[in-house]
Amino acid sequence: VRTRIYIKQMDDWEAIARAHGERFRSIQPANTMIKAELIGEDYLIEMEAEAVLDESCMDSNPHKKALEIL
Repeated sequence: VRTRIYIKQMDDWEAIARAHGERFRSIQPANTMIKAELIGEDYLIEMEAEAVLDESCMDSNPHKKALEIL
């Protein structure tokens, strides 16, 4: 699992990193945080998450395990 977090204001990085750590504590994904201008003025954060599932995780919904984590 890998996450990328785009943030509008660098002053928010510690709170965002803390929330990310709490949510993903059990899997500790690789993570990158990037300061960026986001599309809407009201947006303060955008996050992408990627996961690779092996065949043992596949069933009728191949994204089930990743969705349970997120």
